[in-house]
Amino acid sequence: MRIRSKIDVITLEEMQKVHDASLRLLKEKGVVFLGEVTREIFKKNNFKMDGNIVYFNEEQVDRALKTCPDKFKLTAKNDERSVLSVGKVLSSIRRGARFK
Repeated sequence: MRIRSKIDVITLEEMQKVHDASLRLLKEKGVVFLGEVTREIFKKNNFKMDGNIVYFNEEQVDRALKTCPDKFKLTAKNDERSVLSVGKVLSSIRRGARFK
């Protein structure tokens, strides 16, 4: 896959605002997990839970983010439309929808 252009969609400050808002949602509203096996994993790891809703604190999110790879590829059916992450920036071809 060849990257023809790099597009910075948001600034680092804006990215931090998105991150902070996401943390607030994960902590205050949580995420619904319907799978019993998945909920058991969270339960065994002492996550705050209310039925099938799991709540995440900042430390838990930061620990999970540290396990993410530096680079990854979101593969589209047509590889020319795939998206490659480089550091904190997602790059893609300018034309057309990314995934069809």
